[in-house]
Amino acid sequence: MSMKRYWQILRQPAIGGLLVIGMIARLPHSALSMLLLLHLVLNLGQDWASAGIVVA
Repeated sequence: MSMKRYWQILRQPAIGGLLVIGMIARLPHSALSMLLLLHLVLNLGQDWASAGIVVA
């Protein structure tokens, strides 16, 4: 598939809004993972590697 087709899709007005909504919808999941990571390290005294494995 050529890049020309991608640009044709991205130029449509509704696609920009859809991409923004998709990015906003991912924020809670990312924030929850970061919150769990920081809780494990700062409050429970785990090291960063093991906390990262739990979050992953």
